[in-house]
Amino acid sequence: RLHSGISWAGCRIRGTLLEIEIAEHLVEPEPDSGPADLIAAKDGLVERVLVIEGQAVVKPGDTVSKGDLLILGIRAYNDYHFPEGEQPPPEAVRAKGEVEARVWYEARVPVNTKRKFKVESGSNKTGYYLSWPEGSLYLWGARNDPYEISRREVSRLSLKWRNLFFPVELKLNRYYEIIVEEMDISPEQALLLSREEAEKQVRSQIPEGVPAGVIFFEEYTVQGQRWVRAVVETRENIATLRVQQP
Repeated sequence: RLHSGISWAGCRIRGTLLEIEIAEHLVEPEPDSGPADLIAAKDGLVERVLVIEGQAVVKPGDTVSKGDLLILGIRAYNDYHFPEGEQPPPEAVRAKGEVEARVWYEARVPVNTKRKFKVESGSNKTGYYLSWPEGSLYLWGARNDPYEISRREVSRLSLKWRNLFFPVELKLNRYYEIIVEEMDISPEQALLLSREEAEKQVRSQIPEGVPAGVIFFEEYTVQGQRWVRAVVETRENIATLRVQQP
């Protein structure tokens, strides 16, 4: 049986010499479990505070900003009754708990009646390669993408003769040119597209697994430019650890 500090051992004989090889077992460092506080990962309005370890410094109804202290990593004995003069001093601990808060996300998108669309021009170029598991060989056609913007389509043709299949393929890289066109659209359509884009952007900010509330839209104008603002509210745990400095 191997020693716990050895992950592998082997030996071989060379003449009268016995060679032994040993690989040490590297012990993974234990995760940091030292004193830490819980701070706000983002701005929010505190709704609920659950303290498992430590002391809360915020309460429901408080507005906090990113980086604000939420739960202090300290254990006090104020709620315990000790004989006079025997109360132990506060002890630094790793804060544990949750601080649920209302968090708002927003996105702003301009409303423009001129829109750029990407469309295929109808032009395409194809590059031909001979391909096999270990590599490929350029044959003819487009060696690289000849267009500034394009869509690439790859297809493969197996090579065979009668009932024999060869371990090579003919690979085709076909590039379809894409051009950008500017078109005029109606103010109503422009507003609709901007709302869709604002909603897409604001949803992309919400952490995975956090349910989103109703999205509210606001339209406003600044120096002649129309804008759409999308705002969504969530309720989430905003507490994150910050290790206490010695």
